[in-house]
Amino acid sequence: MTPELITVIYEYRKLSNVVVKYIDENTGVEIPGVDEITTTYKEGDPYTTEKKDIPNYTYTKDTKNLSGTVGRENIEVVYYYKKNATIVAKYLDRYTTDKVAEEVTIQGLEKNPYTTEQKTVSGYAYDSVDGNTAGEMPS
Repeated sequence: MTPELITVIYEYRKLSNVVVKYIDENTGVEIPGVDEITTTYKEGDPYTTEKKDIPNYTYTKDTKNLSGTVGRENIEVVYYYKKNATIVAKYLDRYTTDKVAEEVTIQGLEKNPYTTEQKTVSGYAYDSVDGNTAGEMPS
């Protein structure tokens, strides 16, 4: 009598990393203090990522591969942000520096365009402006 052959098969799945980065859109550099996240998955596993709320930054776009199925290659997911910026337009008496109209605050994102307006103020004639009335939001 011949002994029966027994075959034992060990199966493996390739490991791949999903790397999530949080990048300043204007500089192309990772945002300081916000670490990238690397998670290791097995080929065929589902993955999902999420953007973060980052103080003083606003999310603007991403690489569109925020979730999916892990393959044989590493996956890089990038969330892009821009710094928040503020412009304040003040309306003052040239000689006393007293406020003659309510200031206007413009909230925007770094390097986005802004425009301020000269106001008509009762009892005053426009004289001059100090600063850029239009341009890019500051860094």
